[in-house]
Order: sequence, then C-alpha cells, then structure tokens
Amino acid sequence: MVSQLADGINTAISERGVGLSGGQAQRLALARIFLSHAPLVLLDEPTASLDETTEQAVMSALKALQQEGRSLVIATHHPTLMALADRHWHIEQGQFSERDSAAEAHHDDT
Repeated sequence: MVSQLADGINTAISERGVGLSGGQAQRLALARIFLSHAPLVLLDEPTASLDETTEQAVMSALKALQQEGRSLVIATHHPTLMALADRHWHIEQGQFSERDSAAEAHHDDT
C-alpha cells in the first residue's frame, strides 16, 4: 500500500485524510510508528478503520513493540487492546482512577 503512494511513507496525512481512506491513513500512521525508534508510543484507537485481518496484525505488532521494551500508551475501548496493558487508567464523570486487572474484570461484568 505505501509503495503505491506518490510520496511513499512520507505521504501527508491531513486531518480529514484527504486523498486516503480512513483505513489507509491509519495504516500509514502505524507504519511510521513501527519504523521509528521512539521509546514512547502514544496511540488513540489504533485499530479503528481497519479490517479484522489488519487489526490482528497491528495487535501482534504492538505486542512486539512491548517486547522490545518500548512503552505504549493506548486510548481505547477495544477489549483486546486493553488486555495488552500492564496498567489501566480510567476517566469517568471527571474522576481519574487506576484499576488493577481484577477490578477491570469486575467492572466489565457490571
């Protein structure tokens, strides 16, 4: 996909993804992350606009980034992405809290 773009990996991603579909813009942004050596990666719903096969590949790649020792901060509602986390922070009704895995499981059941 990237090789088909006029500017390759350097193709501009505008706020509205002009010229790219939502999935294309998302995959291009993720490719840049995987090619970088940033020790801290901030992601907001990284699997949004992706098909199921690509979503699974992205989740595997994020696990690999963790194993490389890179820190990931992911804002998500996706249960599988939340399962990658060592720590969970929540903001509900203006209140910030951290939940452990047991509290997270209980919260999801209610």
